[in-house]
Amino acid sequence: MTKNPVHLVDLFRYYRGLPHQTAALNELERFILAQDPDALNREQDWYQTWIADAPPKDFAAAKELISYFEGCHLNAYVCPAGVVTIGWGSTRYPDGSPVNLGHSITQQRADEMLNIEIERIAKILEGSVPYWGEMNSNQRSALISFGYNLGAYFYGSSGFSTISRTLAAKAWDQVPNAMLLYRNPGSHFETGLKRRRIAEGNLFMKAA
Repeated sequence: MTKNPVHLVDLFRYYRGLPHQTAALNELERFILAQDPDALNREQDWYQTWIADAPPKDFAAAKELISYFEGCHLNAYVCPAGVVTIGWGSTRYPDGSPVNLGHSITQQRADEMLNIEIERIAKILEGSVPYWGEMNSNQRSALISFGYNLGAYFYGSSGFSTISRTLAAKAWDQVPNAMLLYRNPGSHFETGLKRRRIAEGNLFMKAA
């Protein structure tokens, strides 16, 4: 009979990315794989349940907007900006490793990576953008799309003074025009970026 069983949900509840916690999880992973090499396979039922309905419905509008403008490529390619990209505009995998030419992924993996990135960006924005908790789902989704395209750490960064100042002032009605400034005027990207900024601005002003 097993004594003092440990529940994984309790482990993850207190996980903070500390070195000793990461080391413990690595040990647990090695133990699980030794018992069953396929236990941590993405095709397992538990993993499908884990990623089901992700990202949260609260960010469904962000996923739709990002998907529309990024497009999906299952084989790595060099995007117009000269960066090797795969899936829905990913230049790196969730573990931080870079995408290289010759890489291929499945549609399921591409969708999974998009969900993970949306969650990552949302978490960063939640901790950096003022009044995030007061925004509705469309306002958050618009900023997630903006961050997906221009970098999750845009708030307060060099070159983003207008959008940062506008958000800090809680001037919601000015956000669409502030977003429109970030379209690389005069470049061959401008037309496409302008369309995206307009779509993000419209979403930001749309009632949830």
